[in-house]
Amino acid sequence: AYTLSLGMGGCHCVQTVLEKSTTSEQAKLSKHFHGRVRQLSQHMHGNYVIQKILECCGTTPRFISQELEPFAVQTARHRCGCRILIKIIRNAVTDGDDASKVDTDARVMLQSVLKSCADLCKHSFGHHVISSMIEHDKFCGEIAQVLATETLAFAENRNASYVLEAALKYLTGPDFDTIANNLNCEEVVKLAGHQFGSFVVKALMKNRAFKGRLQVAERLDTNQAALMQSKFGINLVKELRTDGLIKALPDVPGMDLPPTASHASAAAPLSEAERCLELAGRPS
Repeated sequence: AYTLSLGMGGCHCVQTVLEKSTTSEQAKLSKHFHGRVRQLSQHMHGNYVIQKILECCGTTPRFISQELEPFAVQTARHRCGCRILIKIIRNAVTDGDDASKVDTDARVMLQSVLKSCADLCKHSFGHHVISSMIEHDKFCGEIAQVLATETLAFAENRNASYVLEAALKYLTGPDFDTIANNLNCEEVVKLAGHQFGSFVVKALMKNRAFKGRLQVAERLDTNQAALMQSKFGINLVKELRTDGLIKALPDVPGMDLPPTASHASAAAPLSEAERCLELAGRPS
């Protein structure tokens, strides 16, 4: 089974067998991969077999989390390995009273990832893992503290800005405030015209839990003519106008410029990272 998993056709066969097997048969087949999880998780074909095991089990088998734990950060940085961690995050149990030993092992592994949270936020593949933690409510408090240490720098970084967007979208209460209150009005205006920061500002302003929302909107309203001169600011200004947060100004130069289509379109192509994102089942 291990050798088959390393080939394109073979890995499809193994996945099919796993899907159609009973729980006991899946456990028996999985034994062929004990001691080889790290190799498979970083293999262009083998990683799909590990993903299939995680899908079929619904929780993370101990042998997977235990074998990956010493290499958790390296796995998060790998274009195939990060997909495995995203699957594990989705499977993780958050209710400590009901959590089994299996999920305890998985949490220990994810805590190893958090030790390099700041670096992973800026990594082409690692940022997908941190964003997935936020989306699925895993270690949000710890991540919020990291993002608060250098919020402006993260917002201006190609990869970390995705993590900040996720944080401003999914976090609530003190975790959200820890990040949102770390940006003053001047910094928000600066980010509004930035290639990556403009998407962070959009996420911030769309969250009604942001206590400084109206104050920042007033400052953006004052500076909207300048923002309209930037191809990164024009789309933000139009969206804020649609939401009624700023007023429309007649005859503003640049109003006929097309809006930027998405966060990804503002950056140079990231073929490997985008492919990783697509194959991991996450929205672009």
